[in-house]
Amino acid sequence: MFIYLNISVNKIPTLKVIIVPNIQLCNFNVLLSSIVFLSILLSRSLISDFNSVLTLLILLSRSLISDFNSVLTVLILLSRSLISDFNSVLTLSILLFKLFSTVLILLSRS
Repeated sequence: MFIYLNISVNKIPTLKVIIVPNIQLCNFNVLLSSIVFLSILLSRSLISDFNSVLTLLILLSRSLISDFNSVLTVLILLSRSLISDFNSVLTLSILLFKLFSTVLILLSRS
């Protein structure tokens, strides 16, 4: 199961749940880096097709990027070149992190 935020123009953001085969979230750092990376992309509207974001999350969850420090370095480089207001990205990252952690807790209880 994979839960993601569906954002489209002139519509209310909604949570979608889809079934994705062979997904293994290897560790929490990979999930966290995925959320942060997703929030950076969304905050700048770099990706209009949300399927592309979903593909990115699937690739990250399969541990193609296993070293969290390298992910963090990439995010810092992206933030310096693409994002003028990093505080808004950080706020969005925290909100998404809280959302995903709540979802993970709920999933673990069921």
